[in-house]
Amino acid sequence: MHGPGDAAVGLVYWEECMSDVGSPRALAQAKAYFDECAHRHHICKACHPVGSSRLPTRLIDCTDPEHPRIVQTEPDSRGSYIALSYVWGEDQPYRTTEANISSYMKFVDPASLSKTIRDAIKVTHALGVRFLWVDSLCIIQDSPEDKHRELRSMLMVYRSACLTIDAASAERVSEGFLHDRQPLVSPVGALPLIVPSSWTQARGAEIVSYLAADLDPPLVTGARIGIVNVVRSLPPDLDALVRRQHSPANSAQPSKTARRAWCLQETVLSWRTLIYTSETFQFSCQSAIQDANGVARFGDQYRGPHGACGIEFRYLMWNPSPSPEPINTEVFNCWSRLVSEYSRRALSHPTDKLVACAGLAEMVALKTKMKYLAGLWDANLFVDLLWSSPSEATHHLTRPSSYRAPSWSWASVDGEVGWKWHWIDQRWNEQEVQFLVQDWTHALVPQDPRLPFGALIDGSLTLHAPLVLFKHWRSWSRRLYTINSATLEDAGYVGATRARRRRLGTIQVDVDCEEDYEVEELWALPIMRTIERGARDDGSDRFRTYGLLVTLNHGVRLDVVDHDSPERLDCDRSVYRRVGMFKFKEDMCRPEADIPVVKVELV
Repeated sequence: MHGPGDAAVGLVYWEECMSDVGSPRALAQAKAYFDECAHRHHICKACHPVGSSRLPTRLIDCTDPEHPRIVQTEPDSRGSYIALSYVWGEDQPYRTTEANISSYMKFVDPASLSKTIRDAIKVTHALGVRFLWVDSLCIIQDSPEDKHRELRSMLMVYRSACLTIDAASAERVSEGFLHDRQPLVSPVGALPLIVPSSWTQARGAEIVSYLAADLDPPLVTGARIGIVNVVRSLPPDLDALVRRQHSPANSAQPSKTARRAWCLQETVLSWRTLIYTSETFQFSCQSAIQDANGVARFGDQYRGPHGACGIEFRYLMWNPSPSPEPINTEVFNCWSRLVSEYSRRALSHPTDKLVACAGLAEMVALKTKMKYLAGLWDANLFVDLLWSSPSEATHHLTRPSSYRAPSWSWASVDGEVGWKWHWIDQRWNEQEVQFLVQDWTHALVPQDPRLPFGALIDGSLTLHAPLVLFKHWRSWSRRLYTINSATLEDAGYVGATRARRRRLGTIQVDVDCEEDYEVEELWALPIMRTIERGARDDGSDRFRTYGLLVTLNHGVRLDVVDHDSPERLDCDRSVYRRVGMFKFKEDMCRPEADIPVVKVELV
């Protein structure tokens, strides 16, 4: 390993991280990255020029770090400010309230503030920026009216910030993030390394082999001497860290903020991010990610703190496009990956499930003009409905104790969700897709009409689609956490007489929650089918049917088929809830099945 800035940088496998992240040299390095991005990165300058943003309602004036104060900005005033993304992890007694806002506008005693906020004030001042936005101080915490007003602005708060400080190493606000990091290894000696002036990254392996083969080669004119430290042994996790640092798919270290749901949108919405990890710091922008030691990754080598998806999302949202249509497919794929990442993160208040990603949703809606439906999109609704728990998940999803979203939304459950049975299939482009829902309507009731992307108090989705009943779905060998199989021994169709019931075959199901195994009656609601023309050995077409598993809401049967009577009953007023999804390796809605289309209301 070698030290930061050494001539051996890039020639050897790994270099020592800058661990004194709060030192003058580290702060100067961070400022150099920020200034370079603001003035020399063409993409960053074009997308977000520093100094032109509309300022939030309140900011912390960091002109004098020893005498910060809250300022109330003028309407439509513009300038530059930095935002803080962090984990509360505990109460903040000195947060802004209606009782202390007046005094805080004169002076906020730094000694009373949590360490993370004091560190953020220090960094803001060191970067030459006057203002800092922190939620606990810039939102009046005991004012519901102020909270609602400021929550409506979360998209613009992080999108308009010239930089976001990501306190990724701090598990609670009292920890701070500018303390020295522990060195990963301790060198026991040092060796010189000749670094020819003609060395380039592309020639690195060639030159290393050359130097190893001959200890006395003619020196290249202008050669430099680098220093390589020798270590006695490496910690068990160091090899993984080294490979991660040199991988083209480089990403920031796993962090405390990476576990917090709120922090996902805070970072993804930000143009530039200064990330304080548990080892060092990194600077991330639209053009590159730069380590504290000076290693920069651009273009295809740059992944960013949330992988390729975070960067792709920002590009799709902020890159000017003459029409939303060309980007919709990419937006859907990117949104699904963001939801998967978001759903595995923690929320202190489960009711914030839709609130904490409202900024991301609002940005998509503004860019694409699509309608947002409790975490789903109207233009991709039939695919979006087919979310499920990942097949490798070790636990079932769970439902919160209080209402949060309709059952057909992934926001109605806790735990990681994803999409695994449809367009993600590598053969998707080779298949013809047909949607089986003939018509649909929706009704959503927001908790606050001023927050259309936020919390809900009610919602429903009404589909005109086929509906298939099967009763003995619990006859499978119950294997939790994997896809199970159920044979439809006694299958029937809603609206059909007993004589018209037929055995359909084997269906693969994925049940959302543990308690749903106790459901007595289950319906299959086919949503879509795929067709691979001529894919079977005999040259016939191969079909797959995908859809939702539903049951009557609250166990109450409303106008459904009487199984003991041949009479056909009206099903139009039946109310159902989702309990999972299914995959059927045939065409469930083939003409000879004669499945009627009914109106199904999902809540």
